[in-house]
This record gives sequence, C-alpha cells and structure tokens, in this order.
Amino acid sequence: MDNLIKPLGTEITLSTANTVASSTAVRLTNIGANASLITVTVNSVASTFTLRANSEISVKKTPQDTVAANSNSIVLAAPVAFY
Repeated sequence: MDNLIKPLGTEITLSTANTVASSTAVRLTNIGANASLITVTVNSVASTFTLRANSEISVKKTPQDTVAANSNSIVLAAPVAFY
C-alpha cells in the first residue's frame, strides 16, 4: 500500500534552494525525461541524491532545511504531512 499524504500547500516547480513553505516533509516529483540531482541543505551542509525520471519520493526535513533540483530538470515540490 502506498503511503498516504496530506497536501499542506501549493505545489511549486523546484529549481533554486527553497524551504517549500517551511514544511517538515516534501513530496518531490520528477516529471522530466531525465534524472535530476536533488540537493538538501541542512545547517549549511549539502547532501545530494538522484531522483530518477518520472518518479517521486518524499523527503523528511526541518522547516529551515532547503531543497533544490538541478536547473535542467523539471521537479515539482509540495509540502505534505504523512498519515
């Protein structure tokens, strides 16, 4: 069974570093045909992972943490809560 989520705000197109409405969980959806490098920055320390093309993942973070996608990709980000 898929994880149930509750949308908490408007989905945005992610490019530069963004707190995504200062949420503690973000649903990332790569709608592009290419993989995207995702950067999560916590206390000025950047960590990265690859989000495959046409896939999605949820990321847990603090309200101050930022999330960014490389500029040649189409990644959507939405603040969410888990059920």
